[in-house]
Amino acid sequence: MKRVCLKHPDRPHCAKGMCRSCYRIHRRRNNPKYRADQARIASAGMQRRRAKLRADVLDALGRQCACCGETIERFLTVDHINGEGASERRRNRREGLDYLAPYSQIVAAGFPRDLYQILCFNCNSGRYLNRGICPHRETFGVV
Repeated sequence: MKRVCLKHPDRPHCAKGMCRSCYRIHRRRNNPKYRADQARIASAGMQRRRAKLRADVLDALGRQCACCGETIERFLTVDHINGEGASERRRNRREGLDYLAPYSQIVAAGFPRDLYQILCFNCNSGRYLNRGICPHRETFGVV
């Protein structure tokens, strides 16, 4: 009985039940250096996708802090107006969603301005520490 590739029955068997091309692919995939390169490539793709989703969300919700007017993109964050960010993160983790889920959910919901706003990191952290009121509004009366 002639031994053939399990995936390609028309090709002769070379090693481990595979033809030469299948075995070459198998060796490459099981090489740690190849796997590391593939992980790096996938990671770069995810970073580009996340950056695009984040840019879309910032554009739709207004690219400045709703409290102090900060416009430097690296400082801006998405704030849950009703303070439901922690429960949303728990739900996403429980459902096994990836780290793109928050931006994807905002896009899928049509960028609801009644649920989300853009705040700089200082205002967002200040709201968290000050029971939902930004220190700018409390101290300086900024509206």
